[in-house]
Parts: sequence; C-alpha cells; structure tokens
Amino acid sequence: MHISRKLLCAVLAVSVLGGCAAPRGTELSKRLIVEAIGIDKTDEGLLLTLQALDAHAAGRGSDPNEQGGTTKIYQFTGGTVGQALAQAEGATGLAPLYSQARVLVLGRALAQQDLGPYLDLFGREYTARSDILLAVAEDTAREVVSAEFGGDRPGGAVWEDVLTQGEENGECICIKLYAFMNLLLSPTDRAYCPVVGVRDEETGDGQRPVHCGTAFFEDDRLRFTADAETTLGLLFLTDRLRRTTLTVQGERDLYTLRVIRSKTKIKTARGADGGFAFTVRLDTVCDVTEIPGAGFAREGDEVSADAETAGTAYLRDLISRSLDDLFFGRGADVCRFARRASLLFPKAARDAAGQMREQTEVTVSVGLTVRRTGKEA
Repeated sequence: MHISRKLLCAVLAVSVLGGCAAPRGTELSKRLIVEAIGIDKTDEGLLLTLQALDAHAAGRGSDPNEQGGTTKIYQFTGGTVGQALAQAEGATGLAPLYSQARVLVLGRALAQQDLGPYLDLFGREYTARSDILLAVAEDTAREVVSAEFGGDRPGGAVWEDVLTQGEENGECICIKLYAFMNLLLSPTDRAYCPVVGVRDEETGDGQRPVHCGTAFFEDDRLRFTADAETTLGLLFLTDRLRRTTLTVQGERDLYTLRVIRSKTKIKTARGADGGFAFTVRLDTVCDVTEIPGAGFAREGDEVSADAETAGTAYLRDLISRSLDDLFFGRGADVCRFARRASLLFPKAARDAAGQMREQTEVTVSVGLTVRRTGKEA
C-alpha cells in the first residue's frame, strides 16, 4: 500500500506539471522570422533594418530558412534600440523571432558612438541571440542588410558565409556578440570585428557581398580600420586562419601557395632590459597549386625549395608589419601580450602598466613546409 501511494503521488505530480506547462508556441505563420539586423545612427535617432522571412510562405515549408525568395526588408525608427524593435510587432502584426537571426550589422556612424547602449539589449534580452555574428558596415547597415544577392538563399545566410568562410582573407574575422562585448570590457584586450560592404556586379545583375577589413575599438567606439592585408596578418596572429591562398615571388618564378593548415604559438619571457620578450612562432603547411613552366619531373624539388623560401619570407614580413601596425603603432594588443605577461610576471606587469609597448620585444619565427608540388587535384 505504501508503494501504491508513492506511485499515485508520482502520477499526480506529472499530471500537475503537465497542466502547468507553457502554452504552445506561436505558429510560424504569425511570426516575423528575422534573418539579419542592421542599426544605423541618423539625425532623427536610430534606424532599424530587419531582413525577415515572409511568415506566411515560411509557415508552409518544412525548412523556412531555405526559402530565400520569401525574404522581406522592414525598417523602423526609434530613440533607442528597444523602441525601434517594439514597433516591429505593431507595424507587421507578427511576433518577431530573433533567435534565428544570423548577423547584427552596425552602421559606421553608429560604431563611432559609445556602443554600450546599443548592444546592451542584445546581451540581456532573452529573445535575442548573444551569439549572433557581429560586423560593422563600410557605410550604412541599411545598405548591407537590404542588399539583394539573387539565388535562393536568404541574405542573412549569405552574410554568415562571408564572415565564416570568406575567400578574400581565408576564414574572416568571425566574432560573436558576446565575445565582442567581453573584449570591450577587458582592460588589456582591444575589441575588433569585421567590416563588410556591398558591390554591384560587373554584369549589372544584382550585388555581391565583400569583406573590407577589420574595425578596431577603444573606449567602446570605433577608432580605426585595418586593411585586408593587415587583416590577413591578424588571422595568422590570432590563430584563426583556416585556409587562404598566398601569391609569392621566388627567384625562379611566381608561386601560388594554398594554405592547408597553420598554427601560431606565443612564448613569453623576461627581456634583458627588464621588460618582456615574446616569440611569435608560425608553423604553416602549404601546397603549390601548380608548377609554372615545363620540367615538372626534373624541377619539382627545386620549385618546392624556392617556394618555401619565398613563402617564409613573405609570411615573416606580413606578421612583422601587422604587429608594427596593430600593436606597436596603434596599441591594439591582438596577441594579448599584456595578459600573458600579467599571468607569468604579475608584479612586473603591474609596474609596466601603461608602458607595455615601450617595454616589449617581439621576435617572429616562421616555419613553412610545402607539402607537395604539382597541379592540385
């Protein structure tokens, strides 16, 4: 009888919990499924641009994210981000769904302001995604979010590919919102995110997305933008590069090297003058996509050696120039030298606070291996 009472209590508990469960979610046909969000600063306040799926068409498909032809552009204004977002439901009659949004784009004018008030809602609001990809527009976020690329994929999915698998700089600087906000809050690190823009196709048919470089922030606002080559160096320095293609000039010929894998390690030590000494070691494996000229069988080894020498020199120069520009020139500590020093030598790092660049020496070491030669399969 005792066991039966326990069983009865368990059944009642399940029944009560089931009755108190949350009601069924809003149907897709009544949702504004947001794919991309753009925020611009205007004279009147904020302009919010949403790229969203047509809710009625999306509700008919089993996978609404694949129905790129059903996207629409919506624009709202407000004094704050919250006010602009609040207009979406009233203006469309649909309940916004931000959990599917792929990218958040900030207009350049907005990025030059204190970003705290504009990003706070996305970091706190439970209906928004803190892991959404973040980018700064070359000009306006409205232009980026409302761009028409053709095809069957939503524009938000296209921008997601540009930020994660960009062709111009290997794997582009892919920064999620929560990671960017953590960098903003860090006393030693410099926050950064990609810059994106739109170009008209040469054929005049549609537009194409481009990754234009990297935006760096200080005191919660945009301070400078690094070009594509410095961004490539940044990818190597931060160990975020997965693949890219390098063109190098050797003694024998011009070579195209496809990066297969790359690993960057940083060692920290005390310098001879009491400062800090860092060694940046880059180990990269490449393929020569094709051997220029004739003599493949005879000249394979010579070509490989020449390509390795040229590629090593190029990478060493690229890393050194990127460090000179970002760290020594602008104080952007992308390698987290200050944090590394504070962990290993806390007292010396405290004494060097504010003078880290003046008391730092960096040695760049590159090991490049050409895995094979010959035209790539």
